[in-house]
Amino acid sequence: MTAKQLVSDLEGNALKAAQAHKGKDYEITGVLGNIDAQGDYVTIEPSGDDLTLTGVQAFVKNDDQKKAIAELSKGDKITVKGKVKDVGEVMGYSVDIDEISKATSKK
Repeated sequence: MTAKQLVSDLEGNALKAAQAHKGKDYEITGVLGNIDAQGDYVTIEPSGDDLTLTGVQAFVKNDDQKKAIAELSKGDKITVKGKVKDVGEVMGYSVDIDEISKATSKK
């Protein structure tokens, strides 16, 4: 699943997106947006050049994840494995991180 697809679903119909995605486990790929200064969360954007108000907020659960995030930079393509905890038309998606890594390029 890509962040772009999730945002597209949300912008098309927030109720339908919530029904389809809330509570589901996904591997979400997108562009690393903001990194919280305390390391509590990161945002995943559809792509570096898309302008959108909604996106994916991924919440950090442990120090190992914080260490992995400390090695990343804004604009990196990342993959987050986790569960969608909430969906809203204003804040977008809230995901609890199980794993986070820099995305590998597929040839």
